Amino acid sequence: MRSPPPRLLRPRVLASLAACGALAVALTGCGRKVNDADCRKIADHLGEVWTAEAKSEETDGPGKEKAVDVIRQEGDRFTRDWMEGCKRDLVGKRVEEKDLGCLLGTKTMADVQKCAEAE
Repeated sequence: MRSPPPRLLRPRVLASLAACGALAVALTGCGRKVNDADCRKIADHLGEVWTAEAKSEETDGPGKEKAVDVIRQEGDRFTRDWMEGCKRDLVGKRVEEKDLGCLLGTKTMADVQKCAEAE
């Protein structure tokens, strides 16, 4: 059985996934069309943001190794879910460059949510 993510990170996981869903709706616009490479580039960046934010949550003590593994797995799931949603909902649809730029400029998961709410 898989252990749940650390208590502090669970709300971030849910909020991040909700933000990505909202972002899929917000990104549809009049600019250029999204392609698979765009999805991959954003997924890679979101994975980096996740990893950086997860490192700030690391603690010492018993169970640290297991917690780090769970956080890594959640990050992998997060980027995989983004890729699936992006390919399903965004590829071939028009987006504004500023929306893609907003996502690619994020440093925290809160920034990701702000991009989704900007539209």
